[in-house]
Amino acid sequence: MPAVGTTAVVAWAPAANELLDIAAGVDPGVVRPGIPAHASIAYPFLPAAEFTPATADTLRGLVGDGGPVAVRLASLISEPGFVGVLVPELDPVAAAVRRQWPQLTPYGGRFGDAPPVHVTVAMGAEPAAAELIAARAADRLPLVAEVRELHVVGLTEAGWRPLATVALC
Repeated sequence: MPAVGTTAVVAWAPAANELLDIAAGVDPGVVRPGIPAHASIAYPFLPAAEFTPATADTLRGLVGDGGPVAVRLASLISEPGFVGVLVPELDPVAAAVRRQWPQLTPYGGRFGDAPPVHVTVAMGAEPAAAELIAARAADRLPLVAEVRELHVVGLTEAGWRPLATVALC
């Protein structure tokens, strides 16, 4: 579980909320409360105490002229206890953030230096539950959406809270 003060750069993925509903219907404990479906661009990002308006401006400079990104959620990934959907159209955005802040290690290094951008559908699921969630989620794919902005969120005692929004256009 992340510590208070952890931040992340995410892209909301409301089209995938139905996948979280599927997962919660199988086991409510596998869906993180307080944050909607999202694609993780950088997690963890900078500690909240180090996130400043200048940081938001740097992030805007990296991604602000690219325009909206059309995404197609079609490829399901499943690992022990985990179900997700790849969002390859956002991999270049994540790569730009990693180049700007090379000291950040995505997911603490658990998935290598450049894990693919994805929407987490279920995390910490028992094997049978993960299999059922993956099967039900696959039936709903593909989902299409347009990402127009990124959000920097920070974990507080009360849950994840927005810190900044960065438009892609």
